[in-house]
Amino acid sequence: MNKFLQLEHVARSYQDGVSLVGGRTIWPLRDVSFCIHEGERVGLIGQSGAGKSTLARIVLGLERPTRGRILMQGRPFEAWRRENPAAMSVVFQNYYESVNPMWTVQAIVSEPLALLGRRDDGRVGALLKAVGLSEDFAARYPHQLSGGQMQRVCIARALIADPKFVIFDEAVSSLDVSVQAEILELLREISGRGLAWLFISHDLQAVTSVCSRVMFLSEGAIVEDLSVQDLAGAKSDCARELLGAVMPFQSGFIDSGSVS
Repeated sequence: MNKFLQLEHVARSYQDGVSLVGGRTIWPLRDVSFCIHEGERVGLIGQSGAGKSTLARIVLGLERPTRGRILMQGRPFEAWRRENPAAMSVVFQNYYESVNPMWTVQAIVSEPLALLGRRDDGRVGALLKAVGLSEDFAARYPHQLSGGQMQRVCIARALIADPKFVIFDEAVSSLDVSVQAEILELLREISGRGLAWLFISHDLQAVTSVCSRVMFLSEGAIVEDLSVQDLAGAKSDCARELLGAVMPFQSGFIDSGSVS
């Protein structure tokens, strides 16, 4: 498989101006290197404060790394984004905050097409069906939808322009358990579209159900990078702690719903 996204020794620092000793430098990311191949579904897991959100913003281009570089299909990130404006999309955790509450579902889902100057041509209705919603949802407003329905709308919006790569940033963490299961099942269904994705979460079971590979982020670095089938062989303390909470190492148990 060809490399799609590649991070090389990426680090990000912030200046803490609140400190009483004149400020200090904080490094949420210290040295992150990994690659995701075309069509590969990779999970990123870590505890709160591990640097997951910072990494997501950098991969999305919302922040620049302090050092290191990012390549997309072998090209510098910024040049690639200019040449491929529709190739990357994102589904956020706060689904209601990521949409305009005054817009209909039709307007929300078709927003990427409008920004690209492309016509709908019936894609909104087709995608609503693909994410398990009927076409009449197109006329509804966010306040008329449940959390699960709203997240399905956000997934449809992320797919409308036929991206090659999608970031799911804690996309199921704020949903009820039963709704979470429905969204994860939906993601397994759309995994056959040839999409590459980075699924960021603190929930290992969610990650293993929709990804073929899992990276563990701790103290600003990737400390473990394993296929789902090899998780029981994790060696880092961070990975073993997270894995130990949901699966016994001695059995090598892996969620049967994992993406192959």
